[in-house]
Amino acid sequence: MALTGPWDLQALSDGNLESLDVTAFPSKKAPSGGQVLVVPRCSNRAVQAWSLALDLTAPGLQASCARTLAAIPTTSDGLAEGGRVANAFYLALEGASQLPRHLRAPELFDDLTPAVLAVVAQDATSDEALSGVAGAWRRLYAVPTENSP
Repeated sequence: MALTGPWDLQALSDGNLESLDVTAFPSKKAPSGGQVLVVPRCSNRAVQAWSLALDLTAPGLQASCARTLAAIPTTSDGLAEGGRVANAFYLALEGASQLPRHLRAPELFDDLTPAVLAVVAQDATSDEALSGVAGAWRRLYAVPTENSP
């Protein structure tokens, strides 16, 4: 069975994560992924957004999510309290490479997030918003970077 992430483990284990064993993917070179929290530069509430990001990444909350969902904590304190399964995932990923990404990928959200919000607020149609995002992304990727294709 292929898992898309630790969130699949609750159903797989009938809610008993401790009943599971974890093993590394056969190739330690397999890429691994993750999620990031993004606060767009244009955010009107950047201070509150960063405060929320810090709260969501607090070691105690990370440890709780690890014990409940087997999500791998990003802090050593969170990992220390995260339980056997999350720690087994952490060890299984040793040596895994980062998923390839373009250096400018995080900048995509500077245009996308406000466009989505404009559509939700009915200040723009989806066609208008996506047209603006497409133009901004074309300009963004027209300037070469170190790892440009």
